[in-house]
Amino acid sequence: MKKLLAAISLVLLITSFTACKSAGDKIAADGAKAFGEGRYADAITLLKEADEKGLSTYKQYQLDLMLAESYYKTGQYNETITVCDKIIAENKLSGYFGAYNLTGLAQKSLGEYDKALESYRLADSYSTNNTDTAVLYNNMGNLLITMNMPLEALSYLADAMVYDPEFAELYGNTAIAYAILFDFDSAEAALSDAEAKGYDKVAEVQAIIDKYRGFEDYVATSVTTTSQ
Repeated sequence: MKKLLAAISLVLLITSFTACKSAGDKIAADGAKAFGEGRYADAITLLKEADEKGLSTYKQYQLDLMLAESYYKTGQYNETITVCDKIIAENKLSGYFGAYNLTGLAQKSLGEYDKALESYRLADSYSTNNTDTAVLYNNMGNLLITMNMPLEALSYLADAMVYDPEFAELYGNTAIAYAILFDFDSAEAALSDAEAKGYDKVAEVQAIIDKYRGFEDYVATSVTTTSQ
């Protein structure tokens, strides 16, 4: 799954330093490694300890973004929002895009859909129109599908494809949006495109399409949400 702020690049940046200037920096590097390996509980412990000991080499907001995403990945959504609020309060511009996106993801998970949509729109105001924007628009499409706003979702998903036409999740979510509109030919075509691009949730989306085709009382929820 893609990460909004190219988290792998952040990890490589952080671990590329050959000498740490403080104990906090060394622990931060270990935390970044844990984050990159998907050991999010370990990353939380290490990144918090690094912050307590102080940093001299690394940018605080980058570590905070990893901490916020680690909280999100472990289902600690209120903690995610708290760290993102800290990033936004302490940085004039740096980190805003990722912080607002992660806030939106956490709010969506908490069922606060209107707040999540506002957070995503704030993230979009700091977008640089690249593959990160495609991930954000995918998240917005996910949310709008959940809010039963398929036409709006399709608009964002189509824009996302301009920035990253190989992003398979976009096509999967497009298929769901078309299914909600009972446009099954378009839904099947989008799902076929998703499968061709390596989408790993074809069966789940096909089940959603089939349920709508059967006119069942069914409300779709997006099956793919991309974090940072």
